[in-house]
Amino acid sequence: MNWSWLLKKATKDRTTKGSTDMYIANNQGGHASAKADFDGLKLDNVKKTTIQGEGEYGYSGLLPDGTKVNIHFPGLSNDGWTIGIAKSKTGAVTRGIKIRYGK
Repeated sequence: MNWSWLLKKATKDRTTKGSTDMYIANNQGGHASAKADFDGLKLDNVKKTTIQGEGEYGYSGLLPDGTKVNIHFPGLSNDGWTIGIAKSKTGAVTRGIKIRYGK
């Protein structure tokens, strides 16, 4: 489970009141950039989800330890595409992570 390279390509934005750390991708570029990074994670059980913003699909998958990862359009905030890495049950990811890719 090596996803630390993904955070090296982003700048920390803020920590939420909840359990999520927000990042802004250094390589903006919307769905294409977010999907390339998502694919680079080499996830298991990848599934295409519903069509979301800009007419593109979202995706979800699992890291080898079972941690959920998804790529989605954030809806009303309209900040562009986001990769979300869920807080893991095993403790490998202690806080949720969201990386926004802009448009």
